[in-house]
Amino acid sequence: MAIFRNVHISFWEDSKVQEEMDKDERYFFLYLLTNPHTSQIGCYEITIRQMEYETGLDKSEIERYIERFENELGIIEYSKTTKELLIKNWYKYNFNKSPKMFSHIKKEIQNIKNIPFKNYIDTISIPYIYGNAIRIIKEQEKEEEQEESKNQNGDSCVDGFLEDSNCADKVFMFYEQNIGTVSPYTYELLNSYRVDGFNDEILIYALQLAVNANAKNNNYIKAILNNWKKSNVKTLIDAQNENKKKNIDVLRKKEKPNNAYEAKEIGNEDLSKFYLN
Repeated sequence: MAIFRNVHISFWEDSKVQEEMDKDERYFFLYLLTNPHTSQIGCYEITIRQMEYETGLDKSEIERYIERFENELGIIEYSKTTKELLIKNWYKYNFNKSPKMFSHIKKEIQNIKNIPFKNYIDTISIPYIYGNAIRIIKEQEKEEEQEESKNQNGDSCVDGFLEDSNCADKVFMFYEQNIGTVSPYTYELLNSYRVDGFNDEILIYALQLAVNANAKNNNYIKAILNNWKKSNVKTLIDAQNENKKKNIDVLRKKEKPNNAYEAKEIGNEDLSKFYLN
């Protein structure tokens, strides 16, 4: 158990704290953020009786604050069944990519009893766990290069992280290595296109086009993928053909269309290393 918790100074500037909470509600919320039952992931077991004893507030007051925080302000959720409390935006101010945080997140997620809480933490923690996984992989690659041991770490994944036999995190690995940090928004965005039917080859091809065009941002990537959705792209070959058509159109018009993207053609050999095994 940690002996202290960090409270970001922006707490006092938050509009909900300033405009929607009275002094007792601010006190109770600070208690929820810093009490001795808190965890690394912002989800922990605590009973109403414990809250009474530790805050000096009445049971009716505590229940009223919990109901308001949950249903009106949307900043927490409390399960009366499992006696677990979830703080919604905890991860924004407390998660990082240190090895210790990496191990604590994985361990504490497994201990969550409430399934919706567990799924929520599992989803928002992916970029942070993944970011650490990338760091570990890069360190391993450096060690292998120094030892002149080639191709030993080529396509490996950190144990327990994305168990797909084809290592489905290649898309995020490519993004992290060539574009930037995989934020929760980026994670949800790229996975939404997987739901739409785009496989990893298509997604990586879109990311490579953005890199080649020096347009390393999510809006550009979305423009490419949305264009392919409209064109009913189903395979990597479809995407490559669609890109060729776009390049031909640009040449014919001799100017860039307002809502089009400019991209360079990529051969399969350039992407092959991301699809092996």
